[in-house]
Amino acid sequence: MTMCVFTRLGGIVRLTIMVFVAFLSCTWLLLYLDSVHQRRRAELMLSDLKSLPFGTAGFVEIRDFVNLHGGTVIQEFPNLQFLPPGPPSPLSQGNSEMLLSYTLGPICTERDCTFVIRILPYVSKLALTVYLPDSPPGFALAHVGLRPWIVTAVFQVKDGRLWESRIGAAQIRHSRSLSFGKLSQLDYEARIGSFAYSVAMHETSGYNVGVPILTGGALIGDERIASWLVQPSNAPIRRILDIDLHCLTVISRNCNGLSEFAPSAWADYQQELTGLSKSTLIK
Repeated sequence: MTMCVFTRLGGIVRLTIMVFVAFLSCTWLLLYLDSVHQRRRAELMLSDLKSLPFGTAGFVEIRDFVNLHGGTVIQEFPNLQFLPPGPPSPLSQGNSEMLLSYTLGPICTERDCTFVIRILPYVSKLALTVYLPDSPPGFALAHVGLRPWIVTAVFQVKDGRLWESRIGAAQIRHSRSLSFGKLSQLDYEARIGSFAYSVAMHETSGYNVGVPILTGGALIGDERIASWLVQPSNAPIRRILDIDLHCLTVISRNCNGLSEFAPSAWADYQQELTGLSKSTLIK
């Protein structure tokens, strides 16, 4: 009788463990597939961006592009059916600058409007609303290939024409250390200003790559660069939009740095550093 009871208890324990393992496996699979799906959405958006006529685009072209990729307007629009609702805006946590911050402006019109596209997996929403990436759950998810990331695109239309564009991609990474709290951020931003912007803001036309000035500081081990193109410029827009998102969903490792994440901009940045060093030596 006693043996029969122990056998039944053992069977229940084994079944419970099997159900729990199956639940964890299915949850991981769903989160990972969602991350891959969102990455492909972001890759499609970046691919379409390379053919967007930044120099001549107006309100209609930008509106259609944003609608196509599930974005929305930042300002309230009088006609609520004009644009479909976009994904919910995640909350910013700590010092992370994965999410760009924007100032709400006037009501969106065909002459003046700001559009935003945010693409991120569900694991990023969990990280920003339920747990912190440097907590034990975040650490565990990172080691099974689920790391927070986000891709954003912001378009400001002014006087009926595209005024300025900002395209950003970032990933929160854990270091190789086994201890918790070892976070770093991989961050790349591409800015494209119109000719009208350069005139109004007294910006010099051209293209450059550098480390952005951070208002809130940076995490240890962060890697950040920003490319800036003010039209007219001979620099190809395709080059500054060369962002390789494949590493975002590699299970076994983080992205290997900006040389993999934004290869063209990183090469240009290294070239600028080399040129700066040579000019310093000449002086």
